[in-house]
Amino acid sequence: MLKNFLFISWTSRNERPYFDPSVRYRCFNFASELIRRGHSASVMSQLTFQATYKTLPEFDAYIFHRPYLTQELSDFLLEDVENRITIADFDDLIFDVRYADMTPMVRVRGGESRAVRSYLSKTHDASSLFSRFSLSTSPLREHALDLFPGSEAIVLSNSIDPGFMGLSRVARKNNPIHLRPFLLGYFSGTATHDKDFAMIAPYIAALLAKTGGRILLVGPLKVPEEFAALGDQVVTKPLVSFHELAKTMAECATVLAPLEDTMFTRSKSGLKFFEAALAGCDVIATPIPDIDRFESPLLHKCRTPEEWEAALNSKKMEDAAERELEITRIERLVSTAPQIDTWLTTFMGEKNA
Repeated sequence: MLKNFLFISWTSRNERPYFDPSVRYRCFNFASELIRRGHSASVMSQLTFQATYKTLPEFDAYIFHRPYLTQELSDFLLEDVENRITIADFDDLIFDVRYADMTPMVRVRGGESRAVRSYLSKTHDASSLFSRFSLSTSPLREHALDLFPGSEAIVLSNSIDPGFMGLSRVARKNNPIHLRPFLLGYFSGTATHDKDFAMIAPYIAALLAKTGGRILLVGPLKVPEEFAALGDQVVTKPLVSFHELAKTMAECATVLAPLEDTMFTRSKSGLKFFEAALAGCDVIATPIPDIDRFESPLLHKCRTPEEWEAALNSKKMEDAAERELEITRIERLVSTAPQIDTWLTTFMGEKNA
């Protein structure tokens, strides 16, 4: 039976939530797959929802991405409406106040602890009004079950929609691996990764000095001092739009994804691997759980400095046909379709979704 779904996100992109990468992956990608199957699905910000929910039609399910407690949200969730399905969705560990001082917001950005605690308490208190959760990674699911025992919680991994897959296929076709202008690439989505990148900077600098290769640094990042002597071997770019991401990644033979080992990074999505892999790149990454679940000749997992040094200097897959077969296999693993199958079966009671 076809149904009607509403995705609601607490996002600063109130007018155009699609431009928030988190909303795109957690709401728009899943909504698009539901529409492809004949269902109806819409996406709006929580602020827009709060201003209009009393005049909206009833939906079969309401999915609240990163719900934030407000009076309007509380009123809606506590309404006694038979058969209304509400689900809380998270893709970051932002609902556990106990670890506020360990969040990147405090540790890296220098945010005020009290303000961060207030924010986390609002997401925690909102979450306490739900009995169903979808989480982007297994560690997030474990945190949710610990804080909200008895709830129904599933892992709904970030996944790739057909549009991005198509862009990735074009990008890698137009950029054969042996002709790419950059030996290495690093893509920083937020200004919180200076320490992550600094961990491996000496090994990168040594490799570039030895090979004469170039590195592309995209997004906000403090360029390490080790790169000062490399001159035009180091190229920086500001953040690129989502629709330019695959094309830009495909300029790089290998994409780097180092992360400090914290409870917050362990809860993060493995997007850094599969976005780059679909662009035809090799990936060298810290194996957070959502990356460690993959085994691929395109993925090189590094836990120690010595492993990073070895991976940077290792030989990569050379056979173009084998590379394309492996990328096709990864495409199937990270497609949105199987995630929606699980979601519909678990929360909507659909069999053979």
